[in-house]
Amino acid sequence: AVFLPFLPQDNFAGSGDTGAEEAVGVISADLAALLRSTRHDFWAALNNNASLVESIDSFLRFRRRAHDLTAADPDLSDEPAAMLLLSKRVFMVLLRAVSEETGKGPSRQQQGSILMNRRILDAAKLMDVAVLYGYENPELTENFFRRVFELSPEFGA
Repeated sequence: AVFLPFLPQDNFAGSGDTGAEEAVGVISADLAALLRSTRHDFWAALNNNASLVESIDSFLRFRRRAHDLTAADPDLSDEPAAMLLLSKRVFMVLLRAVSEETGKGPSRQQQGSILMNRRILDAAKLMDVAVLYGYENPELTENFFRRVFELSPEFGA
């Protein structure tokens, strides 16, 4: 599968921009399929699909932050459900990537290597995760970071 990148204008899905709405819907549906995949297929996609890595990276880079609010747009509470669902699915992909699972797939050491070598996670992306998800869901975000550092202690170095 080819995953679309998330573009800055995609933050405005729901404001009448049908292109942004379609992009958000396609990315979200593709991530939903990835989350339903077997452990083997999930890790094969993370290890071999450059468009998936770019899609996650672009979402983390371009997703509107709570501190990006302006007087003309006072809160994020009226964000479309599709955008909130996409945000949740990106986080669930990242959480699954650092979680232990049984079944056919890479060892924990191999998982850490894939995440680092493919630059699925790096210092900048970890900061993006903290900013995007830490305020709304501190416990799950803390759990994510604990798993990251258990999986790849190099991230804490």
